[in-house]
Formats: sequence, C-alpha cells, structure tokens
Amino acid sequence: MFGGSNPNKDLEVVSPPEDTVSALKFSPPAIPQTFLAAGSWDSQVRIWEVEQSGKTVPKAAQTLGGPVLDVAWLDDGSKIFMASTDKSVKCWDLAANTAVQVAAHDAPVKTCHWVKAPNYTCLMTASWDKTLKFWDSRTSVPIMAINLTERCYCADVEYPLAVVGLADRAICLYSLEGKPSEVKRVDSPLKYQHRCVAVFRDKKTKQPAGFALGSVEGRVAIQYVNPANPKDNFTFKTSMQ
Repeated sequence: MFGGSNPNKDLEVVSPPEDTVSALKFSPPAIPQTFLAAGSWDSQVRIWEVEQSGKTVPKAAQTLGGPVLDVAWLDDGSKIFMASTDKSVKCWDLAANTAVQVAAHDAPVKTCHWVKAPNYTCLMTASWDKTLKFWDSRTSVPIMAINLTERCYCADVEYPLAVVGLADRAICLYSLEGKPSEVKRVDSPLKYQHRCVAVFRDKKTKQPAGFALGSVEGRVAIQYVNPANPKDNFTFKTSMQ
C-alpha cells in the first residue's frame, strides 16, 4: 500500500509516489531479484527492490513529460516501457539509466504491453486516439496499426490473446498468432465504465481462456472466450473497507 491508514498491518512501500498511482508491475521471473515498478500522475516511474521479508528499497526513478498511465517490463527484466499522457512510450534501459522514445500516438497512450511470441517480439500500445499499434522498438514506424471504435481504457495480453476495453463499453479480443487480428467483439456485461482487465489461463491447458473485467463502481465480470456453459460467465461486487 502507498501511505494512508494500515489496519491490516501491511508492509508499506518506502518513498511512495507523490500523486495517484496509475500502474504497478512486478519484474518478470527471468531475473532472480524481485522488483516493483510504479507509474504515477506525478510524471515519474519508480522502482523498488522487494526483499524476501517484504521490505522495499528504492532503486531508481525516471521522469517523463507527462503523467504515466502504464508500465511494462521487457521479458528479461532489463528494460521498462512507460506510456504517458505526453502521447509517447519510452523505453528505460535500467543498466544504462537512459530512456528513449519507442512509440507515439496522437493522444495520451493508455496501455503498453510487451508481446513475446514463438516467432516474434513486439510492443503493443493502445491510446485515446482510438488506435491499437504494434512496434519493433528499433524503428519509429509501427509494424501495424488497427483502428478502434473508441478510446482505449484498458488492455491485457497473455499470448496469443489480447483483450482491449474501449470507452463505448465494447471489449475486443485479438489473436496475436501471425498477423494480429480481431476474433471477437462483445459488449461489457457491466453497467458502468470499465477501468481494468486481466486475461486468465485455463488450469489444464494453460491457454488463455477468458478475462476478468473491473468497472469504476467496483463490480467485476468473469468472462470466458468460449464458455462451455452460459453460467460460466458471472459478475460480482467487491467490498471495500
């Protein structure tokens, strides 16, 4: 948790951001240590090392040209992608402590995800300019751009599935095998604006099976891509104390 009351005696992060936290991502399992990256509306991305005791140690920070809306780790843990309201995504090389622009949109960039497929790797970004783009971080021109019907509010990737939530409450599912393509579009089962989405995998097949969608009212929807039974899809209201 970042500051505030702590009735459950949770471990608090040392030196938290000075404004609203917009993104939290733990480092990938490819590296032995555990790090936590956080992007916030104070235009900074911060990194802490998380010790086995739960204690956090501030390690580094990077300042962008606007509030940070999302962060994503490279799969080997050496770099962090940072999406900002300044309409760009920058790549932070942690060893060199340098940040270079690797993607751009015509409006604030809401999400960024590193995609590692068997035969390619790329950066996926989605923006309030109503586009979904795929990038080779070595060039300034996107590999592919897909027009969306509305602004992107949330997205998640578990190869080969990408799920993108839009401002018109539409949910778009994309297959990332070969050339990215839309495979399904559904309306959100939630009444209010959605704010986050997370893809989940089937316990047996280990393949992406569906997604959990959260809304601003605190309600969550569990949706399967191909439900065996309509009752497999359901919603519930979270409680906050």
